[in-house]
Amino acid sequence: MELDKTNMLLDIQYKLKQDYQEEVSAITAKYEAARREFARREDETAKLLDIRNHKINKLELQLRDIAYGTRQVKIEPASESPADFNINLERGQNVLEIHIGKLYVSQDSVLNPDERLFVVLNFYHFETVITKVVGGPHADFNTTSQNIVNVDDFFLKSLQSDSAGVYLYTCNGVEFRCIGACQLYFKDLISQPSNSRVHGSLQVLGTCGEENGVVFANLEYYTRLKFPITHSLTLFKERVKANTYLNSNSNQKDDATTEEHPSQD
Repeated sequence: MELDKTNMLLDIQYKLKQDYQEEVSAITAKYEAARREFARREDETAKLLDIRNHKINKLELQLRDIAYGTRQVKIEPASESPADFNINLERGQNVLEIHIGKLYVSQDSVLNPDERLFVVLNFYHFETVITKVVGGPHADFNTTSQNIVNVDDFFLKSLQSDSAGVYLYTCNGVEFRCIGACQLYFKDLISQPSNSRVHGSLQVLGTCGEENGVVFANLEYYTRLKFPITHSLTLFKERVKANTYLNSNSNQKDDATTEEHPSQD
């Protein structure tokens, strides 16, 4: 009787142990499956983050190229330059070219044919242009000014409404005298679809003597932008947007660093 009771208890204990082992095995299998799934998701998340960071870095490089990148441009020589040369332009920059050509003095002018002449031109923030000194009355100054400009609202306003002061001087040794003046406008450059030259002729108005207030000569000129104005304006706006984004992103990174490492005051 005691033996039967012992056997029954052993059977019950065996079944309980078997049930416990099955439950432990099921829990262990579920844990391993959950661990593998978590590892898989963690690996996928890491890969996605790597892809995202790669895309962000690539976009930031593109933005930096837009904001700070340059392009090399070949500049044609001015009359005094011996050869072409290259310059680096930022996006949205352009080269404004102003050429002063031949002077045609009217037949009834009192200007001495042997006078030596030169022209002075002022425009925008550029350095004053002074041509070479040549003999009249049909002098060919053949001088080209080339200036790098940012095609922004200020420059566009200057092209639209401002003018360059052009002054004709006589030269006698170290002495010189202004004898005529005219204004050169640049409106036609804004609507120019290409980088072709805009040619024109300026009427020179006398500023002294018998020809004061009288047109006594015509001065040939041309103006040109290295790139069409619309193209440069688009690139300039892109550069401004890229700079704004990069500055904003840099400020956010600085704020995040400050929050992670507060000062120990």
